[in-house]
Amino acid sequence: MARVTITITIEGGAAHVHAATPEAPAAAEPPPRRRLTHGFDAAALRAAVALPSREESTAPDPFDDALSLLDRMGTDALEDDELARLAAAVSLLERGGVDLTDALIAVHAGLGDPITLEAPPGPEEAPLLSDPVLLQTAAMYGVPRPADFLEPASGLFRTIEHGRARLASIIEVEADEGRRFAGALPQPDRTWFNYLGGATVPGDSPAPPRYSVRRPTTVDALEALLAGARSVRVVGGGHASSAVAYPRDGGLVVDLSDLTLPAGMVGPDGLSPAHLAPNATAGWDPTFRLVTVPAGRSIASLKPVLAAAGLSFDQLGSYDQQSLVGAACTGTHGSGRGQGPICDLVRSLDMLVVQPADDGTPKVVRLRLEPTGGPTSASFQGGPHGFQILRDDALFDAARVSFGAFGVVVSVTLFVREAFQLRETRTFHRLSPDALQARVDAYVLDSGDIGTINGPVAPQRAQREWLVNPYLRGGKVGVVETTRTPSVAAKQPISRNIGRLAAFKKMGPTRTARTMRLVAGGTVVGAMNVIGLSLTQTANDHVFVDDAASVMYLGVGRYLTAPACEVAFPPSQAARAAQGIDAICTKLGKRSPAVLATSAFGLRFVRGSNAYLAPQHGAPPGAATPVWAMIEVPMALHAHGWADLIREVERFLVSLGGRPHWGQTHTAGPDTLDAWPASARGAWLSALQTLDPLRVFDNVFVDRIEARARAASMPSRPLRALLGGGVS
Repeated sequence: MARVTITITIEGGAAHVHAATPEAPAAAEPPPRRRLTHGFDAAALRAAVALPSREESTAPDPFDDALSLLDRMGTDALEDDELARLAAAVSLLERGGVDLTDALIAVHAGLGDPITLEAPPGPEEAPLLSDPVLLQTAAMYGVPRPADFLEPASGLFRTIEHGRARLASIIEVEADEGRRFAGALPQPDRTWFNYLGGATVPGDSPAPPRYSVRRPTTVDALEALLAGARSVRVVGGGHASSAVAYPRDGGLVVDLSDLTLPAGMVGPDGLSPAHLAPNATAGWDPTFRLVTVPAGRSIASLKPVLAAAGLSFDQLGSYDQQSLVGAACTGTHGSGRGQGPICDLVRSLDMLVVQPADDGTPKVVRLRLEPTGGPTSASFQGGPHGFQILRDDALFDAARVSFGAFGVVVSVTLFVREAFQLRETRTFHRLSPDALQARVDAYVLDSGDIGTINGPVAPQRAQREWLVNPYLRGGKVGVVETTRTPSVAAKQPISRNIGRLAAFKKMGPTRTARTMRLVAGGTVVGAMNVIGLSLTQTANDHVFVDDAASVMYLGVGRYLTAPACEVAFPPSQAARAAQGIDAICTKLGKRSPAVLATSAFGLRFVRGSNAYLAPQHGAPPGAATPVWAMIEVPMALHAHGWADLIREVERFLVSLGGRPHWGQTHTAGPDTLDAWPASARGAWLSALQTLDPLRVFDNVFVDRIEARARAASMPSRPLRALLGGGVS
């Protein structure tokens, strides 16, 4: 491949980027936008991946075929048969040990120095390449050299028309996307940070805002911490892509990952709930049983523990690094019309709340909060652990989805089931929005395995979801349809391509975002084709049989560090949702520089829940069945314009009667609660006053939805009265 020289010149306060090869010298006056074709060279790529030269043959070479199709992706919409051919070629190369993605990176992104940057000396050059905004953003994005921001990662060479100010403006916008949605930039002395690395809480900070981060190992130690605290936030796996972990200035951040439960809370196996009432599982599938787990345990760490006991989670999302309690209390879910969100499997909550004592001083109270007919026997009351049983349907349905606003949940008792297998099939379709709607309606309206909200669980349920290309082509959308059903067949291994739900799975967020622009050519058509390729690779009439927890854990979150918006909305609006997302992605793709979607979006289904602020509470207005559709739109973390895209998509889906997922990126504000029925939001706000009257656990969500102002008009139920006496 020819050497490409990138030259930056500074003239009259304006920076100009020139690109030249021996075959195509740079013009003396480059146009404002000039596309340099990819110019894939089979010999150079073979060398980059150490692939032996091909012997003479009349058979088509999949390597050359893949390159010729890739070279068109940035400008032409590939037909279905071409996408399938490209997917097959890439799969064949991978089976032979060739990673085409790494080859493209090697040739185009500077590995092995095929691209050089030449910056002629000049009085204005140093300020440009040492701009503090540029340096800060380079560090945030993990770019080794600030000048790399001026490399043509997309294959598009731009003239920066307004000089340093214009460049700083572009970089500042990208940096601000991270600050607005993820909080402060990571600091070297951080002691807790979320999985995106953006929301960080430095421990014992000497300057405002001052926080203290503590990791208690016992409930007694936790209670001692709460006794003197005035602002407390509890953190789990850090999967929520928001600033929900921040307390007020001077507050306490509590990490429960090392917490153990007192004696008498669980049985000898560490799972069986102590003092289980007779017939606690009556009315539920007989393959279910109850277990008690500490709040700080992640789903991933609990899966092998359950498997060793012959048990399995009944439902999971596509990511398992969250704490189980964090997932439940934000409305996290799997996909199946007969399954509610994870919080619906919770039958008991062990909580520490802070209440005004009889003398007016703050007092920590230990509660086991359950619904009427909860699973704990009366012999549990007054044990050495100090937890008091409180059975109250309204408080229980409020606390199950409360994003930490009521108190500290230290353990939950929930239903799991005997270990089982799932059989998964994935098929690719090109559908019009109306045809997609017809498939959704056929699935949602088949009420045979839905049951009633929070009612008995049917033993055989079909799980279904769709992965959808956010870009329509010719009035149709590319869709991978996934169906999972219980199976006792022999296990079948997973396809190597099943994980390619994002454009490229193995490179990390920065390389994914840059490579997306590289291969897509920086265009909507290119992005459409890259996502189409990932979908055709993911499907391939795939069949997979394995333990249920392994099958359910297959989604974008496993491979791509990506913030996402997710919204629950009526399934009857699926076609409008697909058309609206396409319109948003196409509009933003025409910006300069373009904002390109980096992944398919997920369309899943969840049975309605009684949990008051679950996004899936109740049934959609006018729906024939209590089933909600969920759309999750992820964007690679460092993709240009990621925040703008998911913000616009969220607002659009909310306009269709949607409600935001509390654990994802969202823009909830004073009007957000209006999407829930007045009875549900009123009961939740009343519970807020009852369980946290001293506002110890207020957080950014409570403030943004103006919950305290709304709760002031709600009837109050003092906890001391519910417990049958004072709080001493």
